[in-house]
Amino acid sequence: MTEKDPRYRRAASAVKRCVAGEVFLVPVAAGVADVMSLYVLNPTAEVIWDLLDEPRSLNEICEHIQQVTGEAGGHVREDCSNFLTQMERMGLVERA
Repeated sequence: MTEKDPRYRRAASAVKRCVAGEVFLVPVAAGVADVMSLYVLNPTAEVIWDLLDEPRSLNEICEHIQQVTGEAGGHVREDCSNFLTQMERMGLVERA
């Protein structure tokens, strides 16, 4: 594994919850949910979150998203990369 292709996983500091048909990530600190900082996931973001139950590379994630959605490569990679970067900055995803 090279630095160009790091592996990502869910941070232990967040849990996924489904409420009234919406999917949320809820940050948790010291066993307490931070309900003031909920993050809504769209269906593709939910698929990525579910994939991160074990460490995955950006390439693995993109290949799966392309298979599931039938979308072509270029924008899928950019969108996945942007999502992972944002989630990493918020402390919801970490490098494995």
